Amino acid sequence: MKQRATVWSGVAVIALVIGLGTACVQPDSRQSNTFPLVGKHEPLDCFACHGDLPYGMVPNDCSGCHIGARPNPHYDGECDQCHQPTSWLDLHVDHSFYPLVDSHATAPCASCHADGYVNTPNTCSACHEATRPAVHDPGDCGTCHQPTRWSDVSVDHSFFPLAGGHRDLACTRCHTGGTYQGLSSTCEGCHRRPGGHPSGPCDNCHTIYDFDDD
Repeated sequence: MKQRATVWSGVAVIALVIGLGTACVQPDSRQSNTFPLVGKHEPLDCFACHGDLPYGMVPNDCSGCHIGARPNPHYDGECDQCHQPTSWLDLHVDHSFYPLVDSHATAPCASCHADGYVNTPNTCSACHEATRPAVHDPGDCGTCHQPTRWSDVSVDHSFFPLAGGHRDLACTRCHTGGTYQGLSSTCEGCHRRPGGHPSGPCDNCHTIYDFDDD
């Protein structure tokens, strides 16, 4: 009887081992309530995560496995606050407080978050002050520029319409010396009158398209 019991115990152990082995190779039975095997984790071999650790001691947070792959500098929160399990490049960070559109949409995170991810300023000048030309309006970049590219400007110049010959001029043609406030809006403020020229406002005779148009 003792020998028969030993045989049946051996059979039970073998059956248990076979059962566990089957559980590891069947995709449906590998699923866990604590860490769903989706995205990049789905095709992984069990030992890629579990290694030699007992199965109840394996961490179920991203940083438990991926902390060594974290770049420096990097946000120090949990990986899944920004990343998806499909790929590190699939991000879902809520950046609605500063929409990442146009030229900002493809900028690496560290290009703005060079000093970390907390209390990062959200004004243009905080990042782009170093590239501001020496002769330039001291105001914030977004007052004139669009996030598509620096050359796309949207300054409200309705007080002096930039039409005709003024349409394609560089800002510094009129705003010399970095002066953007208090400039004269009369023709004479910019255009020197030739010697022997009749007095009176320029636009008594000339148009804004060309001085030769009269």
